[in-house]
Amino acid sequence: MLGPLLYVLYTAELHQLVQQHGVTMHQYADDYQLYISTPVSQATAAVSKLSECLTDVNDWLSCSTLRLNASKTQVIWLGSCQQLDKIDISIARPSCRLAFQSQTQSVTSASSLVVA
Repeated sequence: MLGPLLYVLYTAELHQLVQQHGVTMHQYADDYQLYISTPVSQATAAVSKLSECLTDVNDWLSCSTLRLNASKTQVIWLGSCQQLDKIDISIARPSCRLAFQSQTQSVTSASSLVVA
């Protein structure tokens, strides 16, 4: 049990780094979710903010002898059909100086989600 506790303490700084960008972070063990809520009119600014945050997170991880797993990194846009239709999806691929391409997915309708 000491291993996971030490990891959380080791990475505690990361939460502060993410918060400085106005992005929210959720952590479960060594998995992280960064998320931001924004109106459609500010989608471009949100992508820019998230891109800068990801760049800083990647730098912090490198300095801390950790690594971002590019194959598991995704960008997911959530919203109603009407709201997602207003977003230019080309802005959904953050242009950070990371050596990977983010996948972009859209959930177009809450009615298409199945809760088991």
